[in-house]
Amino acid sequence: MTAIAEEGSQLHRQVFWPALAFTIGAAGVAATSFFYLLSPPEAVLPFVPLDPAQAAAGALRGAAMLHIAGLIGIMSDVILASAALSLGAQASADGGADSRALGWSLLATATLVFIGVDAALGFVLPALAAQTSAAFLGGKIFADTLFSLGTFGFGLGGILLLMPYIRGRARGLGGAAWPALVFATISILAGVGTLLGFDLHNFIGLGIGGGAVAFVVVGLRLLLPAQP
Repeated sequence: MTAIAEEGSQLHRQVFWPALAFTIGAAGVAATSFFYLLSPPEAVLPFVPLDPAQAAAGALRGAAMLHIAGLIGIMSDVILASAALSLGAQASADGGADSRALGWSLLATATLVFIGVDAALGFVLPALAAQTSAAFLGGKIFADTLFSLGTFGFGLGGILLLMPYIRGRARGLGGAAWPALVFATISILAGVGTLLGFDLHNFIGLGIGGGAVAFVVVGLRLLLPAQP
C-alpha cells in the first residue's frame, strides 16, 4: 500500500507543473471567450451563410474588444498547447494503453489551430475590414474554417482524453470529467456540422466557451493527488 501511495505521489509531482499550465491556459481561453462574447457575433463566429458586409461592420465596430480577446487568446493558446503536449507525453510514458495520450495531442493540435483564429480575429480581420472587401472576405473565410476545424479537434481530443476516466480505466478526475465530456461532444458535432455547411455558430461558441470553463475544473482536479 505504501508503494502504491509513493508511486501516486511521484506521478502527481511529474504532472503538477503541466497541469498548472493547462489550468492557466484553459482559464485564459475562458477569458478570451468572454471577451468574444462581448464582441459582435457576426465578426467572431462562423455564420453559415457568411454575410461579408455584416461581418466587416462587426469587425470594425468591435475592433477594440476583438483585440483584447485575440491578445489574451494567442498567449493562452501557447500555454495550453504546450501543457497538453507535456501531459500527452506523460500519458505515453505511463504506458499509453488507453486513448489519453492521443486525446492530449489532439487538444494541443486544436489549440495550435486556434492561435491562427485568435490572431486573425484580434489583429488581422479588423485591419482588413478597413481596407478592401475582397481581402476581408478571404481572411474571414479562412478564420471561420480554422474556427470550425479547431472546434472539431477540441471536441475529438476531449472525448478521447476523458473516456478512460469515464469508463474507470483511469482515475483522478472524478465528476469533473462529465461536464467536460458534454462540451467536448457539443464541440465535435458543431465543428463537423459547420464544416458540412450547417449554421451551428451558437453551438460552436457554447462548445468552446463552456468547454474552456469545464477544462479549468479538469486542470484543477489534476492538480490534486489521485485517490487510490
